[in-house]
Amino acid sequence: MKFKRFIISALVLVLSVTTLSVPAHAATTKPPLDSSTVSNVTDQGISSELIQKANPFITIVDGKFNLNKNASSVLTQNEISEVTKLISENNKLIPTKNTIQKENTFIQTVSESTSNSQGKFTALAKKSSFYINIVYTWWGAQLQFSHKAVNDLYDFSSISGTVGVGTTLKKFLKKKGLTLASKWLGPISLYGTLVFWAMHRVDKGKGVNLNCVLYVPATITAR
Repeated sequence: MKFKRFIISALVLVLSVTTLSVPAHAATTKPPLDSSTVSNVTDQGISSELIQKANPFITIVDGKFNLNKNASSVLTQNEISEVTKLISENNKLIPTKNTIQKENTFIQTVSESTSNSQGKFTALAKKSSFYINIVYTWWGAQLQFSHKAVNDLYDFSSISGTVGVGTTLKKFLKKKGLTLASKWLGPISLYGTLVFWAMHRVDKGKGVNLNCVLYVPATITAR
């Protein structure tokens, strides 16, 4: 019964679409790499406040996320422990192929023109329309869908029958030339098939972001 109440609360969180802005230093990238709508406040996951506090001290060293030692001047020992734990886990999930380093993130992207042809990975093509990005950060992963990608995924899920959310999303991304570690499917799968309906409902015409932190429900925010 407790688990059922938890899932209902999670669905309410999705449909209410509470969006928290991150400070300017944490949102310097521009669309389609917009991270300004990061939203993930739960009793069990890292808070957006801690993400904001830690962001200035995150660097990438030898292809891995790293917490600068100066973080101790701002973060408490408990916060440092929480951040370093997340960094350690997320470093294991950074793809080794087809990624582009952008500031303090790693990105996989597919343009609309590519997705309409052979679905192969492309670099950030300036002349192609944004379709899907997977942005890997120290705190988790953000799946960025264009309006067209949201509609395509919704249609794809409709013809997938009773296939699970994880399997459906994984197949859809693979069809577009992207792969996603199984651990990231957990936060999304907590919502069941309603996640695709929720994405479609939340989309205001510019697409949505799925913000994923390990072991807690993902959040959906309009782009």
